[in-house]
Amino acid sequence: MEALPREISDQLCSYLDRPALASFSLVNKACLDLATPWIFRSVVLKPTSSEDLATALVEWTRILERRSSLRYVRCLQIGPDSKPYGSDNRDDLGDRVPATWTRQFGRRTDISEWSALADFIQRLEGLADVTWALNDSFPDCVLKLILGCRLHLHDFCSRSLIVLQGGSLIVSEDDLKVLTSPCLYSISLGAGVLRARWDEADHHKEAVLCVLSLATNLQKLYADHYLGRGIPRALGIQAISEQMSQVINSRATSPARKQGGLTSLILFNAGPIDTFLKPLSLSTDFALLHTLKLYHGVHPNHLLWLSHDCHLSSLHTLAIGLESDEHTDLAYAELEAAADKFLRSLPLLRSISVTGQYFRSVVDCVLEHHGPTLKEFRLSNPYVFPDEREDLKFWILSKESVLTICLSCPSLEALALPLQRSRGHAAELASYHSLGQCRKLHDIQLNLYGYQDLQPRLDYQGSNATVDDSREGNSDFYKDEDLRDVLVNITIDENLSREIFHTIDRSKSAGSVPLQRLDLITVPVSSPHELHIHDDFARLSSYLARNWTCERGIEADEVVVRQSDIAPLLPNVRDSLDSAEGLEDLRTIMTGQTERVFRSIWPATGKDWWEEWRSVPLASTVDSIADAE
Repeated sequence: MEALPREISDQLCSYLDRPALASFSLVNKACLDLATPWIFRSVVLKPTSSEDLATALVEWTRILERRSSLRYVRCLQIGPDSKPYGSDNRDDLGDRVPATWTRQFGRRTDISEWSALADFIQRLEGLADVTWALNDSFPDCVLKLILGCRLHLHDFCSRSLIVLQGGSLIVSEDDLKVLTSPCLYSISLGAGVLRARWDEADHHKEAVLCVLSLATNLQKLYADHYLGRGIPRALGIQAISEQMSQVINSRATSPARKQGGLTSLILFNAGPIDTFLKPLSLSTDFALLHTLKLYHGVHPNHLLWLSHDCHLSSLHTLAIGLESDEHTDLAYAELEAAADKFLRSLPLLRSISVTGQYFRSVVDCVLEHHGPTLKEFRLSNPYVFPDEREDLKFWILSKESVLTICLSCPSLEALALPLQRSRGHAAELASYHSLGQCRKLHDIQLNLYGYQDLQPRLDYQGSNATVDDSREGNSDFYKDEDLRDVLVNITIDENLSREIFHTIDRSKSAGSVPLQRLDLITVPVSSPHELHIHDDFARLSSYLARNWTCERGIEADEVVVRQSDIAPLLPNVRDSLDSAEGLEDLRTIMTGQTERVFRSIWPATGKDWWEEWRSVPLASTVDSIADAE
């Protein structure tokens, strides 16, 4: 280890989490010396009172002094973990919804004296980043000490920016100092901030719009909630601007820029253009944006405005959630045309995530225009359209489409897409082999569907019959063998997850980057009324559908598999194993056609049914690859 260049050893340590670093440091003294700066790189304080803060500071000081590690601290977080939505690329499919709780404005941590924290920070000579996630104004005594650091305000909340309807707005001096500080690097407007009480007016949006040109180093803006509620109030903006001007002039600082210089703009919902995006474009130069993520509510007018009026010349990362104005063919055509025009107006991108009502033509446009430079490409689950567009065959990618993606994107490193399972047949295997054609691809997420080709029985085709009608007629809407295929497709256990990982990894050619991570997201039969599925079969589907994460281990061919979550549908089924009543309720699932289909795959062994199922291995039901193709 001593012979390794410092750059290599630092890169090695950067891949390890804190427990792994602690284990690594125990190998020998050389490993201890390498790991120590990384073990103490971050310090997290979560105080709720002055006593908590004092205790935590004493403990951390003792630990850091004992190892002479005060100089190694680079990041200090004060407050609970509250990573902004969109800061992790795994949010880019928009599946996780931000919290919608209402923050209690004015409720503080009962900490009135921050001098001890200031003394602690003064000793951290290598400090580079400070994250503030408390429901308190940032202390002025601390602000004076971090002029060379980057300040991150998570869930930015100021009591002075929430006033009663019709009340006067007086922004506090401390808030103005923070908002105009050259230290301010990122702001996150959390869900709680944007949900003031009915009798209150929230001016956080206006404050952010005003400070973009005043906080000279502000780079990132996150907003976790719908920004369309309430058009920005001119009075609020004017009042804040006057306060800002007074502070700036009194400090005799250099003139503020005409526009801000955001490099990252991440909104959970785009909202109407006039309420936030257009005012924002006047406050910051969109030509400097490197990252633009609008997860939901991007309509054709958004796309056309972004194409015509915004010069996104520096953009390299895009996440966009498409949504039509109406459920008509004309509206879909307008959205499709606007999306095509927008994507072609952009410079060559490195990362693209598409969610919502996207079309196959959107995928084709991305591959044609951006494919050669793409390193990351993420497609969400297909959005359910009315009419014939509800047919999943329009949206779930075939093995040919998967191969086209891999051949069109030679630099692709991360990929997420919806994929149809076919009981492990050759068509499914071909998709996995196609993924292996990407030489640099090492991170994959597959949203696996199991019921694309589900067709009603012949005597129900062409009729308006419903699942209730089939019950009254003492007959079943679907054939047993079709539902059996659905169950085989959605039941994925640890062994099958590992098998899929190895199938993709072993398809890679010599010299390719090995597969490092595979996320398998099983999409259960979640809409019994649309698919005419009996409720008990839908409950069974929800119970059996699991999500898995497979990661390459340290040793050769070692794959660590963990269950990341049971599919987030029908939680009453998921939680049933915790009570006697729940267990009895699970037993009632096994009736009629549901039991008949289940037992045709997994015969009774005397155990409860939830202990009897297991995945069917890949290709175990394949008669011949030629037939499947």
